[in-house]
Formats: sequence, C-alpha cells, structure tokens
Amino acid sequence: MKILIAGHKGMLGSALADVFKGEELVLWDLPEVDVADESILDQMVAENPELVINATGYTAVDLAEKNKKEAKKGNITTVEMLAEACEKINSPLVHFSTDYVFDGETKGGYEETAAPKPISFYGKTKAEAEKILRKKTDEIFLIRTSGLYGPNGKNFVDAILEKAKTGAPLAVVNDQICKPTYSLDLARAVRELVEMQPEYGTYHLVNEGAVSWYEFAKKIVELAQLKVDVKPISSKEYKAAAKRPANSTLLNTKMKHLRPWSEALADYLARKLSKA
Repeated sequence: MKILIAGHKGMLGSALADVFKGEELVLWDLPEVDVADESILDQMVAENPELVINATGYTAVDLAEKNKKEAKKGNITTVEMLAEACEKINSPLVHFSTDYVFDGETKGGYEETAAPKPISFYGKTKAEAEKILRKKTDEIFLIRTSGLYGPNGKNFVDAILEKAKTGAPLAVVNDQICKPTYSLDLARAVRELVEMQPEYGTYHLVNEGAVSWYEFAKKIVELAQLKVDVKPISSKEYKAAAKRPANSTLLNTKMKHLRPWSEALADYLARKLSKA
C-alpha cells in the first residue's frame, strides 16, 4: 500500500513510519513540505497515495493560549487542506485528536460518541478540526488519544526524567486524570485498525488504566530508579496558562484494548535508558 505520512519527523509520525515499514511510504514534514500550503492539493494528486495519515499538529497546550494564529494554522488550516486533498483523490484519512476536546466533568470517562466541550484554546482548535473533517470527507479514521509520549518529541515522561536529574523535589498535579499512551503502541494500533478496514468514524486508542499525572510521575521515578521526591499539588497551585480537564479518560469501546499504561511505560523506559 502507498501511504503518505505527514509529520514523519515527530514523535507520533516517526513511530508510524517505523510501524508501517515495508509499505510504500511517502514521508512529508517541514521544511520540505508544508501541509497548510495551498499547493498541497497538487502535491497530493501527484503522489496519489492510497492512505493519508496526518501526524502533524500544534501541541503546545499552554502556548496556544497566546499563539492563537499558529495554533489555528497547525490544528485547523492544515486539517482542512488535507481533508480537501484526500476528498479530491478519494483517499482515506487518518487524523489524530485529543482528550482535551472534553471538559473533564463527566464521571466515568468519555466514549467515542461523546460531544466535545473544550475548555482551552488548544482543545477548541482540535474540536473545530473534528467538525471540519466530518464536513469535508466521509472516509476518515478520527483517532483520539491522550498523554502521548515516546522518542522524537517533547513529552511528560522525558520532562520528568530531566527534572529528576537535579535531585530537587518534583511538584506534579494530582487532580487531572487521563490515560497516558506510548506512541509506539498507538502506531501499532493504527496499523491494526487500517488493516481491519472497519467502518470509518471516531476511535479512542489509549493505553489502559486511568491515572493522575502525579501517580504517573511517581511510577516514572520508580521504574527509572531515581532518588527524588514527587509531591502532589493541585491544578490551582500549578497555575498553567491553559485550563485542563479534571478527568479526560477516553473509553475504547470499538477496538481491542491496548496494554496497561504501566507496562507500556516500563517498555519505553527500558528502551530509553538502555541507550543512555
């Protein structure tokens, strides 16, 4: 299969490129290709892929509150361009969204059919992109995930490891709950989804087990065998620029469940620390 992966240099894109190795891959990323440029339609027609995977996006949640133009371009304009191009060449599109499209006020978590209600500008751009996609094309796998970490990109796990090196206590919020997800596990699940060829629509692909960022940080420190204290604080004390949902647990009701987050984390850390 000829597959175009946009954003192949990033954390998720690089994992997807690795997992889909063996297929005929067309790999796009900045600065060579800007998928938000109007010329993208002609470039897509020229390549004529059988499947397009969009792993691009503006993911700086706090910075999005002030860099609204950049966030809109990365999360809305780009998506609209790709959707129009995919519709033109009749190619299915895999696109990734986030648990931050929800407000976190629903107890028990969110199924795929839950209505988005974002509380940050980042969340609003991702929710708007979902609307645009559904209007522009029918052939879409809209995948929501959460707490993504892995090689080749900034993420919570690596940030905790770096801060822990100083030996100073770590203060981490304990009133925000999600399902942290390993990029490699997500990429593998995407390949399985594509190969199964189920009906198009929205899918929640996350490592299983809901956990607070504080509990997640504690496990990172424990598995990495680091001697540093991790202290719980509230979101109010942390004072982030963007508001986060209190409980954005995504419920996977359609696909085989991914492995528990603790197993995935142990795998990632073992790989990472063995190369250190």
